[in-house]
Amino acid sequence: MQFAKLKTKIDEIQSAYRGMIVDPESLTLTHFGDHWNVSVDTVVSYTYVYTLKSDKQMRDASYQRGITFRLIYDSEQKRWLVSGISDNFINEQTASGWEHKKEVTIPDPIKHVWPNL
Repeated sequence: MQFAKLKTKIDEIQSAYRGMIVDPESLTLTHFGDHWNVSVDTVVSYTYVYTLKSDKQMRDASYQRGITFRLIYDSEQKRWLVSGISDNFINEQTASGWEHKKEVTIPDPIKHVWPNL
């Protein structure tokens, strides 16, 4: 595994979910058996920075990832639950052309830190 080889060279990793762009026109609602299902295309943004042990300089590897979310309605909880995700290979440039896109941003994202790997 590539990460196992790099782990000895990394001092720290910081990561945070920054938000997403949603394409409401991709929304698909289906009913199968007793279950309502929804799928929707998104581009999700993450902050991802790391520090190498050799130079202690913070390096930015932040990225966006195209994801299709699948949800199922739980009638007991009366809420939509994520039932799956998959890569859709949509990038931010493609999402910029979505006519009715909805941008969701996290104003103060929670930062996860993994020190001393």
